[in-house]
Amino acid sequence: MNLNPRIGSQCMKTISQAIARRKENEKQERRERILSAAKSVFLKKGYLGATMRDIALQAELSPGLIYHYFDNKDHVYGQICEEAFHILLSILRKTESAGKPPLMKMELIARAYLRFYLEYPEYFEIISFKELGFKQVGLRGEIVERLNRLSLEAINLLHEIVVEGIADQSLVPQRDTWATTLSLWAAIEGIIFIHKRGYMEMFGLDIRQQLEHQISILLDGIRR
Repeated sequence: MNLNPRIGSQCMKTISQAIARRKENEKQERRERILSAAKSVFLKKGYLGATMRDIALQAELSPGLIYHYFDNKDHVYGQICEEAFHILLSILRKTESAGKPPLMKMELIARAYLRFYLEYPEYFEIISFKELGFKQVGLRGEIVERLNRLSLEAINLLHEIVVEGIADQSLVPQRDTWATTLSLWAAIEGIIFIHKRGYMEMFGLDIRQQLEHQISILLDGIRR
């Protein structure tokens, strides 16, 4: 029985598309497998102590195959950090809502950052704590520039609220809005780092309650 040439061509095209999709899915799954393995290695050995061979062993793949997906350790580490920042930005942006007063937005930003720390501890550890984060491990070139942009994008969400608060006179005027922004950001991170080092457990304090206490003290100092 002879097939219509047009039908035969369509079948071959469908088969080729299915094979291409399968290969792409396999490629994506393998890439995610490598990144998952790399997170475990970086958390265990730190950026400086980890090697591409370590990542390959953790992923149960050959080192050569790892290099097919990533150029070097910086490339792998940078990709994980980038994923972390996109998650953080997604959480922070969920706090954006027209009509809320700036002081309330600041509280929401602080709680959102805490949520990132509590719900994504591995990502937080890699970008902010382990070996003091991506700024301290010697990344170079386009990778560190891209991560710096993402980091600044997160902090700028808070800066925009500071500027808004000064404009609507709910905050006292500030000579340097970025200095105020970084002071607030540092206070939020400070609570997290104190918790990370075990001091809150030592005194029987709850990190969420402590954050609320910290926010109250900070906002009392800058509100009108």
